[in-house]
Amino acid sequence: MAQSTIPYYVFGVLEPALQILGFAVASFTPHYFALTQTPTPISHTLLPSERIVTYQLGNLFLLVAILGLSIINSASNPAVISTYLSALWWGDLGHIGVTAWGMGSQRLLNVRVSEAKSHKKGLWGPNCRNPPSHSGGRA
Repeated sequence: MAQSTIPYYVFGVLEPALQILGFAVASFTPHYFALTQTPTPISHTLLPSERIVTYQLGNLFLLVAILGLSIINSASNPAVISTYLSALWWGDLGHIGVTAWGMGSQRLLNVRVSEAKSHKKGLWGPNCRNPPSHSGGRA
């Protein structure tokens, strides 16, 4: 393993930890996870298809975390690590692109409104201990 310290901690520690957290939230609180993916609240119990998609996404988070930990910690060839980091780069660009497309450019660029909505929903910040209530949904 011949990586620099900062990329190692970002892609070998921080990113897998966040992916495992994403797996846990999607797996154990699928309604809450689905609620946090949209700017408008979900006021219904998740349909079986929505629940399955949420579980599958959580499973993908876990798979990518395991792959990342395996590649970063076992690869000794710089070309392998470089290829893996390139794949992450393209994946992150796709993630940002899909998010921008789904939210629309006005919502994406209006960070203050998004931040205020997130605090009202209790997604992070001082209210994060009190998750948003779900009318008709289960966590």
